[in-house]
Amino acid sequence: ITIDFLSLDDDDDNILNGTPHYLQIDEGFGLHNMPAPELALLDIGFPEGLPELIDPNLGASFPVEVLPLTGTPSGTVRLGWRPAGDANFVLETCSQIGENTYLATIPAAECGTAVEFYVLATTTAGSLVYVPEEAPGESFVSAVASDLVEVFSDDGESDPGWVVLNSPGLADGAWTRGIPVGGGDRGDPASDGDGSGRCWLTDNADGNNDVDDGSTSLISPDLDATGGDAYLCYLRWFSNTEGASPNQDVFVVSISNDGGGSWTTLETVGPTGPEADGGWFEACHRIADFVEPTAEIRVRFTAEDAAPGSIVEAAVDGVRIEIVECDETDPADLNGDGLVNGADLAELLGAWGGSGAGDLNGDGLVNGADLAEMLGRWSESTP
Repeated sequence: ITIDFLSLDDDDDNILNGTPHYLQIDEGFGLHNMPAPELALLDIGFPEGLPELIDPNLGASFPVEVLPLTGTPSGTVRLGWRPAGDANFVLETCSQIGENTYLATIPAAECGTAVEFYVLATTTAGSLVYVPEEAPGESFVSAVASDLVEVFSDDGESDPGWVVLNSPGLADGAWTRGIPVGGGDRGDPASDGDGSGRCWLTDNADGNNDVDDGSTSLISPDLDATGGDAYLCYLRWFSNTEGASPNQDVFVVSISNDGGGSWTTLETVGPTGPEADGGWFEACHRIADFVEPTAEIRVRFTAEDAAPGSIVEAAVDGVRIEIVECDETDPADLNGDGLVNGADLAELLGAWGGSGAGDLNGDGLVNGADLAEMLGRWSESTP
C-alpha cells in the first residue's frame, strides 16, 4: 500500500530516489508499521550493457556510470570478480574515463568456464552501494568464450512441442501461449519478453485470471545439448506480491537430461525479492553444472498458488540453448603465423590511430593500450 501511494506521488518512474512527498508518506505510513522503502544512495548503470561473453585471450571491459541520488559518489568504484565457483572475489579499482564514468575490466580466463562479477561504489559518507543489490551473495555471470552458437531458440511465435501439466484441482491459470492481453495491472506482463509478440504465460486473459488452487507446469520437448559446453537461457516473469496473502509462493525452474524421467532444480524464484514482483529477467545456466548434457534435455517451469491464496502470475519467453565456441587463435597474432613478435608489432604500428585490426582491447582505437596488450603477450604463442 505504501509503495502504491509513493508510485502515485512519483514524478520520474523511480521511487527509490524519493518522491515529492516521500518524507510525509513515510512518516504517516510508518505510524502504522508500513514504512516506505529505503532510498537509494547512488544510481549505478551500465551505458553499454554488461558483457555477454568474456574473451578467453583478452578478457572484457565495460563502462560504469555512477550518479548521485540521495548520496554523493566518492569517486571510488571497484569491480569484484572470480572464476565461477571460487570462494573469494578479487576486488579491482576501476579507472575513471570520463565524468561520472569508470571502466571495469574482467581479465582473460579459460575458455569454456564462466566468471562471476559485481560492481561496488562508495559515497563520500563511506556507505557502500552494490550492483546487484545483494552482492557479493548475488552476482552477474558471463561465459568465457570466443562465441556462443545458438542450437535451439524459441521466441514463442510457434509451438515446437511444449506440454502443459496441471495439478489436480487447479481452478485457473494454466499455461497458454499468445500475445499478452491482461494489461499488466494484476501482476501479469503487458507484453512479451523478447519483443516478438507472443510468449507463454499463465492464463492469458484480462481481470481475475491468475493461478489458483494448485500448480501448472510448462515442459519443453527434448532439446539437444551435446556438441560442446552448453548453456540454457530464458526470459522469465513472476509476480507474487499482490492478493490477500502475498509473498507466499515460488516459481520453480527444473531441468531433466533423460526426457523428463528425473528432474533437478535450476532455480527457485521468490517468495520475496525484486524478481518476484513482475518484470522480465534473463537467466542463463551452464547445463553441466546441474546435469550431464544429453540430447534429451527438458526444462520445466512451474508456477503454484498454494494456500493461503494470492495473485500468482508467470511467463516465459526467449528460451534457447547455446554452445560455447573456443577460438585458440591469439588476437595479438595479427599475421596469423602462430607467434606474437616483431611482424605483428609492425602491423599494429601501421594501423596506429585507426580501428579494426590492431584494436586488441576493443575500444575502437589502435593506440598505446593495444601496444601494451601485445607486448604483454609477446611470444606466448607457438607455431
